[in-house]
Amino acid sequence: MYLSKVMIEKFRKFDSEVIHFQPGLNLLVGENDSGKSAVIDAIRHVLGTRDNEWQRITVDDFHLDSNGRAKKLRIECRFDGLNEEEAGAFLEWLGVEDEQGSKTYYLRLWLEATRKDESDVKSRFDRLITVDIKAGADNEGRRIEAEARDMLRATYLQPLRDAEQGLAARKGSRLSQILYAHGDIKKQEDKDDPETILSIMLQANKEIKEHPIIEGKLGSLNTNFFRKFTLSDDPISARVEMAPPSLKGILESLMLFLADENDLLEDTPHGLGINNLLFMAVELLLLQDRSLPLLLIEEPEAHLHPQLQMRLIEFLDRPIHEESPVQVLMTSHSPNVASKVDLERLVIVHHAQAFPMSSQFTKLDKSDYRFLKHFLDVSKANLFFARGVLMVEGPSEQILLPAIAECLDRPFTNYGVSIVNVGHVGFFRYAHIFQRTDSRVMDIRVACATDLDVPPDSAKRFLSSERKTKSDFSDEQIEERRSKIESRANGNPVKTFVSLQWTLEYDIALTLAVDVHIANELARLFSKQAEVNSALWFKTIASAIEQYEKWKQDKTVDEMASSIYEPLFRKTISKVETAQQLASWLKIKKVIGQETAESLRQKLPQYIVDAIDYVTKYSGE
Repeated sequence: MYLSKVMIEKFRKFDSEVIHFQPGLNLLVGENDSGKSAVIDAIRHVLGTRDNEWQRITVDDFHLDSNGRAKKLRIECRFDGLNEEEAGAFLEWLGVEDEQGSKTYYLRLWLEATRKDESDVKSRFDRLITVDIKAGADNEGRRIEAEARDMLRATYLQPLRDAEQGLAARKGSRLSQILYAHGDIKKQEDKDDPETILSIMLQANKEIKEHPIIEGKLGSLNTNFFRKFTLSDDPISARVEMAPPSLKGILESLMLFLADENDLLEDTPHGLGINNLLFMAVELLLLQDRSLPLLLIEEPEAHLHPQLQMRLIEFLDRPIHEESPVQVLMTSHSPNVASKVDLERLVIVHHAQAFPMSSQFTKLDKSDYRFLKHFLDVSKANLFFARGVLMVEGPSEQILLPAIAECLDRPFTNYGVSIVNVGHVGFFRYAHIFQRTDSRVMDIRVACATDLDVPPDSAKRFLSSERKTKSDFSDEQIEERRSKIESRANGNPVKTFVSLQWTLEYDIALTLAVDVHIANELARLFSKQAEVNSALWFKTIASAIEQYEKWKQDKTVDEMASSIYEPLFRKTISKVETAQQLASWLKIKKVIGQETAESLRQKLPQYIVDAIDYVTKYSGE
């Protein structure tokens, strides 16, 4: 039995949304305030939680839009995959579906809340908000009994949880709840069996009461004081009795702490992260005794370093209890966590819309999922948390384009844009993450910046003899090549931006020739010398400018760009180092007033400007 679907109407940020889940591990990812916690809270309101934390619907829970605050909200949870035992427990609320001659059972449980305006509340008996929880196959439903609802309660681990407090000895402690929920716990209340917990405590109480120190002090109390206050024939005397123990009270006096094998660390304070893991382990222990093993975790990465995050996700991603598989719904802001969970088990939550990444909802095919399982690593997983994504083919673009965007006054950090290096293959695979089969469009602008890869004729001298150049193609063939590249990834919300001729570095050398040549020479200098003083730095720049001026006298624009690009193509200069130097040089020029955002916009290859404008939603304002 697992939670397969949650339908939310007019709850907090959500207007109307259906969110699909799968058995096992599910991860909700997205930027802050996108609606992830609202999904978890919606489930908690309907099902309740094992810690019996009191929750209530408030006015703020009703959706607010341009038409005002909603009067009604509704949250429905649907469960599928019920076995015969589970179906029997919820028989009077079950629905039945016939799929290819095989009957399957499902359970629908929903919460409906209605609010009044405060002016309509006439007395203290007139409720501002009324809440009703029902279950059933039809839309009328019936009230679900408390015992049945208790079987549906989820285990909830809140974000930034106080693990030490949760493990402390106190009334209603989580450890006592977990131990008290054990199937054989009632047998431990038998006073006649000397092996039970209660009998052991009664015997301990007796031994404490009969301890010589206790008896001695009691005798002194009666002989020297109390009997001197009473009449001589009064038989009353003081006695010591232990408070009658109860099994629940005994369990509440237990605490859980961290220690090594020799108990040497029991008094040593431990970090938040390791205590957090212990607290989660305790909660998982409780799940094995539940009819509905549903675990809700917000931000499991809290206080955990990346390796422990990975270890935790590996554990949660496999069956925790074989006989009663646990379904886990998590929220996270961690690329480490997102990269570790299979893509099909992710749900991207963006602007109060939920986009499951399972195969029936995306344009990803089986080969795409296999590819992304291996190559969608931590550095790429930040695309799940972005408002815009710019995909590039290599590390030099990854370094250079954010710097260019900053010089254009469109810094990616200001606009929530992630730049992702997908390598030389696989653009379309990553693009399909954002493309849906259900006609919904994700409000995340995704740009793919890629190479046309048609070298100019001026590059023939350093290319292999069989390599075709521009003159070997007709204009129609070049446009057909461009269209083919664009079509592999294009489609809402993805746009492909193809270089004008060859590669990004070559195309920039066409329009910013002197700047790229300076960056080349600085890259060459820094590759040879670990320390470069300002005099040598300025000398290198001056020499590069002088050489560029000579080139201008006898080279065409294409020939000059080819000469600048040649050492990068031959790898006598590192593309990455040149990108770093060019990024720094362009920023310096802007700071000293040699370049403005508008002048650079006019010089740059148009496809680069268009890609940056698209992901930062620039419209020329």
